[in-house]
Amino acid sequence: MVNKRHVLYLILALSGTAQAQEGEGVQSEADLNQSMDILFSNKTIEGRYYRDVGLFGTGTQDLFLGAYLNTDNSFQFSGGVSTEVLNNFTPLGENLTFSLGSRLYISRLASPSNNVFGLGFGGGWNFSFPQKILKLPLTLRGNYYYAPEVLTSGNSQDILDFDIVQAQLDLTKNLAGVFGFREMTVANRNLDNNWNLGIRYKF
Repeated sequence: MVNKRHVLYLILALSGTAQAQEGEGVQSEADLNQSMDILFSNKTIEGRYYRDVGLFGTGTQDLFLGAYLNTDNSFQFSGGVSTEVLNNFTPLGENLTFSLGSRLYISRLASPSNNVFGLGFGGGWNFSFPQKILKLPLTLRGNYYYAPEVLTSGNSQDILDFDIVQAQLDLTKNLAGVFGFREMTVANRNLDNNWNLGIRYKF
């Protein structure tokens, strides 16, 4: 069973960032450079925070922070930065983008106990359906990160962190529904292999 106290800490920590934005007035859609996800499956809960940090003046770098907990009471914190690459590489232009980045992982595994730290590298893709093809505001994406044994510490093998595919349907300017499949393995232990459902709040 998931520790309810840990769930509460996770939600409060991630929602604190959104609350800090209150009082800044109404934002246009172009100003929505931050988002927060809350994702659930039958055995997991995960919170994610993204922000366009605009490093190097390009405005295409995303900061990522994540917190994950499963029913075994194994939990993980992660953070990293990714940058867009191969802009307008395909005929789809800005509707299809790619990214490369790195993530730092801090994991606490339960039963048996094991602390795992790792540095992973990977990337992702993001496809927004053109309105002439699909009227619905639907986006598909995937992210794939891997930390080999040489870049992990503790009693560990490696870390595999995949969002195999995730679909996002915009419901309002600020709110979207998300649905996808998650795969995560740490030290040869499968922590997640589930479909998940959640919301994304953009601000």
